[in-house]
Amino acid sequence: MNRNFLHIIICFTLFASVLSAQDPALYQPEQMHADLKKFRSALEYAHPDLFANVTPEEFDRHFQSLIQQSSTPLRPVQFHNLVLQLVAGLHDGHTTVQATNAFRTYLYQQKLLPFHVLVQNGRAFLIRNMSGKEIAEGSEILSIDGNLSNTIIREFKLHFAGDGLCESCLDHRFGSSYHSFYRSYPWIFGFSQSHKFAIRDQSTGKVLEIELRGISGSEFREREKKKYGNNLHTASIEEVLAKPVLSTVFDKKKKYAYLKISRFFKDSFDEPASTFPDLYKEAFRQIKSSGTRTLIIDLRDNGGGIGGNAAHLVQYLSDKPFIPTRELSLKGNDEYYARITSEKLDLDQYFGLKKAASGRYLVTDTKDLGELRKFQPITDNQFRGPIYVLINGGTISAAAAAAGMLRENTVAVFVGQETGGYAGMSNGIRQITIRGDATDVSINFPLIHGDFNVHKNVKGRGVVPDHFVQSSVSDVIKGRDSVLEFVLERMRLEKR
Repeated sequence: MNRNFLHIIICFTLFASVLSAQDPALYQPEQMHADLKKFRSALEYAHPDLFANVTPEEFDRHFQSLIQQSSTPLRPVQFHNLVLQLVAGLHDGHTTVQATNAFRTYLYQQKLLPFHVLVQNGRAFLIRNMSGKEIAEGSEILSIDGNLSNTIIREFKLHFAGDGLCESCLDHRFGSSYHSFYRSYPWIFGFSQSHKFAIRDQSTGKVLEIELRGISGSEFREREKKKYGNNLHTASIEEVLAKPVLSTVFDKKKKYAYLKISRFFKDSFDEPASTFPDLYKEAFRQIKSSGTRTLIIDLRDNGGGIGGNAAHLVQYLSDKPFIPTRELSLKGNDEYYARITSEKLDLDQYFGLKKAASGRYLVTDTKDLGELRKFQPITDNQFRGPIYVLINGGTISAAAAAAGMLRENTVAVFVGQETGGYAGMSNGIRQITIRGDATDVSINFPLIHGDFNVHKNVKGRGVVPDHFVQSSVSDVIKGRDSVLEFVLERMRLEKR
């Protein structure tokens, strides 16, 4: 099954070494207009929920603006950035833009800013320094090449988007591998061998004006690992899979268990259906035998996976049957999509598509999409004590669905920041790629819309925490988990 892997790691080649390439030739207006119109036509024809966050009139005005901006010859990166804006305006985290062919080689050859950056409230802070210069971690980046940090962040938000209109979720992405600040700035503001920074030093408070050269992706990772002992961001599927999918830590004295779930697949989307149920069975056996009274579930930076694997978790925590997803629907069937792609999709048979009275096609085969089935509570080793769920802007796709299910079917308390994925819907299954005919730019978007079984008034945004807790810059640098500490302190006070 072709599931969307892009939520988990947006680009496995983020730091890959590439062959030297010259700046590709200019694109002409007629080339760019033809591909923009092709992308728009495909989105309007096939995207399952195109106007969830924008009206048709707004979309048309936005599109006409991009046509106007491409009325003179542009470099490929400039056109690529226009397509980024086209897609960002939809606010659908599963719809993405891809560079292809020679342009992709050129794009990923360019230098990165030599910092990891934390973005909060329109401000940017240096949290790991690979520049080779003495700059204190925690220092605030005031401007780059004369561009104020809040201007930079506003411009980023015109080019990149997640699900819905969550601002803090996008801030989170700029500090992650999804739309990392160190790569996004050169893409949007221009490639250069060096950049001029104004930085307020964290230790002295003085403003330092300094010019720093960019570094390659491989150099970035080598310096970071040598200085800090690890890399914050993964650069390959192997690195993602090397992280434990599920781990449990017990504090027998304080009677709590901490359950970290890093993704909702173990090794692949085609693994046996029993994989996650078996993992949960053992985890909850241990939770029961340890005498745990309070359970902390950590879904932060969980990039998603298989929705049914999220539902199996809720079975151990809910006392009532539930159906995770009300409906999975598409605009058409194999014949319908054959008009815009030569790719063999095999939708009719695989999903058991049936045409509804609305004209849309419904998924009826639940063999592989277990989230359409009814889930019964699992009584063996079921946990009935207090539950805390940790969430943030990196809780997306199936992980956001898990948070939504836990909100709907348990009395869990949520702590952290709003999830980056929707609580009540998703466009994350079965992707299609539309390639530009005259440019090395493509768009990728889903075909299936999922309507989750949650209250109608929370569908269109992420799960909002009961207690908003955000790590400070100092916390991040020191490796202090202020969200978990908040929960542990709350537990302590509740026992008094």
